[in-house]
Amino acid sequence: MRRGLRPLLTGRRRALTLHILDHVVVAFVVKGTTQGLLLRVVAKSPDDLYRVAEVIRLCPGILRTSTSLFLREVIPYRVSELLKGSD
Repeated sequence: MRRGLRPLLTGRRRALTLHILDHVVVAFVVKGTTQGLLLRVVAKSPDDLYRVAEVIRLCPGILRTSTSLFLREVIPYRVSELLKGSD
């Protein structure tokens, strides 16, 4: 196995571990200044978010976590205009 593939495989293992958590609604592999996973989770309250973050932090292969809150959607997810232009 080439050395360059190892982080991606490790990320897949972490993603498979996190897949069983109901609060994780989507996960992305991040490449750039930091390598890892970006997770979007749902929580019922700040206390629930803290609990979910702790469950994630304690998963095998997770070295550190950082939490951010999305307060408001400024531009909604959209692809219809891009698809119209591909005709």
